[in-house]
Amino acid sequence: MPETQDNFVLSDLFRNVLKSMTKEWNKRMVGNLSFSQFRMLFKLSSRGKQKVSELAESLCITSGAITGAADKLIARGFVERTRDEDDRRVVYIAITPQGEEIVQQIHEGQRETIAMFFDELPKEDIDHLIRIFNQTLKNIERHQKE
Repeated sequence: MPETQDNFVLSDLFRNVLKSMTKEWNKRMVGNLSFSQFRMLFKLSSRGKQKVSELAESLCITSGAITGAADKLIARGFVERTRDEDDRRVVYIAITPQGEEIVQQIHEGQRETIAMFFDELPKEDIDHLIRIFNQTLKNIERHQKE
């Protein structure tokens, strides 16, 4: 396990990388969507209709944040909200065809941005980062259950 000082440095660097990536992503964003809104649309596009609680958990944000983002995306016609027929308390969010279209546009437009983040890293380093981030997420999930 790394020294405590190393953990703080790593945590600070990670936070700065995420902040810088988000800022650059937002600067180049098509369709005037935030990175968070795009993440929500992308998740719905890849997984289909989801309960608000499931979507919140998969994006690591609160159900309230999902509701706020969904309201904005509904107003733009990118997602729709439905209630479960058997249990009206359960709310689903689904992407619309217009939402699918904007995901495709953004995905294509952001290829250059994503490449800019990682283009000078060798494939081996990318593979290590993927492994490290997956393990970090597993560690976090394990500790949250304790």
